[in-house]
Amino acid sequence: MAGQIKAKYPDKNVTILEAHSELISRNKLSDNFYSKLHAALDAMKVNVILGERLTERLPGNSFERRTLRTDKGTEIETDIQLLCGGFCPVSDLIQDMDPSLVTEQGSIKVNELLQLDNEKYSNIFALGDSSNHDTPKMAFWAADQGKFLAAQLAAVVQKKQD
Repeated sequence: MAGQIKAKYPDKNVTILEAHSELISRNKLSDNFYSKLHAALDAMKVNVILGERLTERLPGNSFERRTLRTDKGTEIETDIQLLCGGFCPVSDLIQDMDPSLVTEQGSIKVNELLQLDNEKYSNIFALGDSSNHDTPKMAFWAADQGKFLAAQLAAVVQKKQD
């Protein structure tokens, strides 16, 4: 989103604040990807602050002029604050069914075929942000997982018809 804002409004100061030591760190992307990402953000003059978090919890997106402070003392002058991360997987149904199938982070445990990680539930699948599969948590990858799952289900149906 920062790149899109900067492309439309190149004279605006845009800052990304990320509590982790790397952007989208949960996705386990290659060093080459991160190098290209940072180079692109640098070229657009997007400020990136890693390993810091706000000292206050923002209630949501806001359009007000204010100074934000991080836990390491960095001050960020802002006109708009957009919250763009920190999702929580939706796994309540599985949690109620079998708590052992949900990680401490709230993700649903799956195997390489996206089935719940327990043979008892091999006919139940989870994908995208809700699963603990190593695939990056991005819409593009979730769409690919959907195509993969569709092919898996089609094969099961075909096998039953034969």
